[in-house]
Amino acid sequence: MNDPAAKYPLFAIVTPVYNGAAYLAETMDSVQAQTYPNIIHFVLDNASTDATPEILERYANARIPVVVKRNPATVSMGVNWNLALELVPPEAPYFRVLCADDLMAPEFSAQMVGLAMRHPGVVAVGCELDHRGGELSGGWEPDREVFDGREAVGRFLKGDGTIVAHQTIFRRDVLDMRKPFFEVNMTTNDTDACLDILRHGDWGFVHEKLAVTRDHGGTDTNTLVKPLQLDLGEHLVLMKRYAEFGLGSKEGRRFFACFRRYYLRRLLKWRAAGQTERVARHLAMLNELGAAPSVLQFLDAVADWPWTKLALRPAWSGYPA
Repeated sequence: MNDPAAKYPLFAIVTPVYNGAAYLAETMDSVQAQTYPNIIHFVLDNASTDATPEILERYANARIPVVVKRNPATVSMGVNWNLALELVPPEAPYFRVLCADDLMAPEFSAQMVGLAMRHPGVVAVGCELDHRGGELSGGWEPDREVFDGREAVGRFLKGDGTIVAHQTIFRRDVLDMRKPFFEVNMTTNDTDACLDILRHGDWGFVHEKLAVTRDHGGTDTNTLVKPLQLDLGEHLVLMKRYAEFGLGSKEGRRFFACFRRYYLRRLLKWRAAGQTERVARHLAMLNELGAAPSVLQFLDAVADWPWTKLALRPAWSGYPA
């Protein structure tokens, strides 16, 4: 263990950014404050038109090396995130994507990489965090730091364990398991990638508050997802892809069908209320992601509604009938 690279393997932090001047400096500073001794920080500027390039210039000779690349023209967020991952060097066995408005505690890298090194079967590591204004994220038993990947996926889908994929570190070899790593048509593409990767190994969790996820008006969540409630449609896609893996074939199918009925009834209610544009956006998204509902599935959702209202069949957990 005299080799420093063996004791402290290279950890690559990748930050895709577009017009991130409002928060970027604080994010960059949180990387520079890391106590882990072997880090490289890559930043991919998606042809920003604000002060992002000038802010990045300040880190040209920073303590932790910063490598800045710039796209010749602006591309979609999903494409930019995938391009950013191409910067992860082969000699870095661990990496993470750090959003340009999020923060890391000084011990983040040391704690997260340390857990991954202790458990070679772990492919992804999460932590407790301040999320959306102070809510602690977690739900994992404090006397355990490693969870089987199948168990972790099932618990996430049932709401029994939180996975915040953009505050997660991964082993570099997972980049060879998904091409492209992020699905470009999904706003929750990081969660989708993380759940898929957990098919191949264990989930690690550090029971310390090591990161901050900002909640502000400029996020995709607040400008796109929340107004149209697109998260419901994308959760249906995640259910379709991973429920049987995480919960077993029988329970996974039942769980998915229960949520699908609830979601399709929501679409019908929106349509009846004249929110046709919202419904059209959902259906277009589902079609793009290979989860377009059939007429029979809509009929099944309607037929199920009286039974759910009479409590003869359980409603979707956490949602009204």
